[in-house]
Amino acid sequence: MEHANVDARRMQDGETEIGHFFADIEELLKRITHVSDADVDRLKERVRAGAETTRAAVRDASVEARRRAGESLTAVDSYAHERPWQIVGLAAVAGAAIGFLASRR
Repeated sequence: MEHANVDARRMQDGETEIGHFFADIEELLKRITHVSDADVDRLKERVRAGAETTRAAVRDASVEARRRAGESLTAVDSYAHERPWQIVGLAAVAGAAIGFLASRR
């Protein structure tokens, strides 16, 4: 469960960084509004549209990642409750393998 908390924190940190990135883009666009050139205006609009499209894609990906993570955690939890002895056996085999490999050094 600790791993899930670390992943959740990383996801939140990533979302925060992306939010700062978009805020910087918006700030830049606001600061160059006084520039009046047809090419600059077209470029500003393309940047603004690209930022909105990217923001929506990131938001959708974040929602999907959280949904999948929740489903995965639920599936693992259900599996562990339905088959506890298999989990114990798997842990014992993994421990034995690690012990064997560590003793060979």
